[in-house]
Amino acid sequence: MEERQISQQPTLLLTIIKDWLPVATVVGSALFGLYSYLEQKSQQADKDRTARLIEVQKPYIERRIKIYFATVQVAGKLASLEKSQGEWQQAKLRYMQLFWSELAFVASDQVVIAMNVFRNALTDYEGDFSEAHHLDLGKAAHSLSKNIRDDIKKSWVVAPVPQ
Repeated sequence: MEERQISQQPTLLLTIIKDWLPVATVVGSALFGLYSYLEQKSQQADKDRTARLIEVQKPYIERRIKIYFATVQVAGKLASLEKSQGEWQQAKLRYMQLFWSELAFVASDQVVIAMNVFRNALTDYEGDFSEAHHLDLGKAAHSLSKNIRDDIKKSWVVAPVPQ
């Protein structure tokens, strides 16, 4: 009798597995499908949030780039024109306008440092029109341009928006 019970146990186990395997397969497939659907919805929601954030920031970013390009152009003029030219005085006035208002509003800390270095080189060149100060002004303009370029590059990286 004991042998009979032992031999019936594997048969009973196989019968249970045979009966419940289709149900378990359907339930498992349904759960996996639900998980995949919810994961896809979450990823789409993240993409939508990021797209909305970019759209909201777009006017500021466009204005920032416009101000940065104006600054680079003015710094280039100041570094390349002779001080005796009338256009140099206009460029200096425009740089100071940018420095005290628009640039201060949009510039990163690194760009602010480069702006100050350029302004100091500009002041030194105005005090002494030597070739050395003119060269320093050119180096400062170049450094300002590189810092602006790096700042623009950083702003192009889109990080996922936290929920």
